[in-house]
Amino acid sequence: MKSRRIAGLALIGAILGFFILGAMNGDSIETSKLMAQAAGREEENQATEESERKKLEKIIEESIVPITFHGKVVDEKGNPVDGATVILSVTDQSEDGTTPYRVKSGKGGLFSLTGVKGGGISVRFFKEGYYTPRKGGSYFYSHGPEKHIPDLKNPVIFILRKMGEVVDLVRKHEVVDLPRDGTPVRFNFLKGKVSSDGELEVRAWKPPREETRRRKLYDWKVVISIPGGGFKEYDANVDEFPFLAPEEGYAQTIEINMPASLGDKWKQSVEKHFYFEFGNPKKYARGRFSTGGGGFAIECYTNPGGSRNLAPKTDEEGLW
Repeated sequence: MKSRRIAGLALIGAILGFFILGAMNGDSIETSKLMAQAAGREEENQATEESERKKLEKIIEESIVPITFHGKVVDEKGNPVDGATVILSVTDQSEDGTTPYRVKSGKGGLFSLTGVKGGGISVRFFKEGYYTPRKGGSYFYSHGPEKHIPDLKNPVIFILRKMGEVVDLVRKHEVVDLPRDGTPVRFNFLKGKVSSDGELEVRAWKPPREETRRRKLYDWKVVISIPGGGFKEYDANVDEFPFLAPEEGYAQTIEINMPASLGDKWKQSVEKHFYFEFGNPKKYARGRFSTGGGGFAIECYTNPGGSRNLAPKTDEEGLW
């Protein structure tokens, strides 16, 4: 009886051992499968990385191409300007990402850049005694909206404006908080600050700050006026040299109205460029006025002598 019991226990142990060993072997096989899969994924990742690296190298290689550029500097009347400094910045693989090349315009205002490589080029130019445009130019050789094709017979034209009669302009820049209930605030052009004798009157209507923080869109309005004078708006992107104030055509009042109902056309702030006419006798200024209803910023250049001439003495003054 005892021997049968021992034999039975041995059989049960053998059976259990068989299943345990089988499970262990199964786990080992499963682990091996997982390890093989991981190794395969690693090989795939390495292959993908290598492919992406080669693509990037190809893009970089294709973006660095030979560059030749031909330009010509003239004045506002089309007369060639020799001796102008031209800085051509080439995008390349240098540490800074660009390499500047400085040349001078020669006879006939002509200049060229050859023998360099890059993806594109930007051009700036200037000369003493001339006003420099705010924008030079950018030209693409490999990637970009339009590839530049150099043409020695048709160089790119760059225009400088020759300085004529210049004046000592009074430059003022001020930022002013506004009441939001329509209470008028007056600004004096020559003093450059808020003053009871200011020629420019500004009134604003806007919800309290707590409300504007909560709402994406809200109604706001600003009304500016110059009693006995007025405003003449100009496009600073078109007229880079607004150096002569118009003789007429001024509006005494300008309303900037921004209701929430405008939807996608609604703006949080507005910037405008004006010629200003004010005072008695008349005086003239030009400048930039921006507002969002809670305040305004103004930068103005005034001729204190009363002439409509608003040409600055230096190239840097008053060019936006």
